[in-house]
Amino acid sequence: MRPRRRWALLYGPSLSPLDVVTVRRAELRRLVSTTAEARLEALRTRPYADLRQLPSHSTESIANTKGVVETYRDELGAGRLRIVVQGFLPGWLGSAFIWANGFTLDTDGSMAPLSEEALWDFK
Repeated sequence: MRPRRRWALLYGPSLSPLDVVTVRRAELRRLVSTTAEARLEALRTRPYADLRQLPSHSTESIANTKGVVETYRDELGAGRLRIVVQGFLPGWLGSAFIWANGFTLDTDGSMAPLSEEALWDFK
């Protein structure tokens, strides 16, 4: 059986090999971003004392992918914390998909989202 015909039987005549790769990359990007968002939401619910005890940097791998979710904790002074979660998926030829979001937390528990400008170092 010719390779093109085998491809059509497996994936249907409307999908080319490039289409399948593109769809798979989109699924992986969605997996990385939803995993990172879930991690950030879990951190938002934790009290100040718990977040202060986090390591300054931690990395967790996303199962069956090359993607990772990294968490950063920085002290900004006067007890204020900056928490950033970054999702990273390496691409081709040095490219990458990067998702980042975070917040600041004061000792009194008040929370504020980080601006795009403040997240630039993580994207």
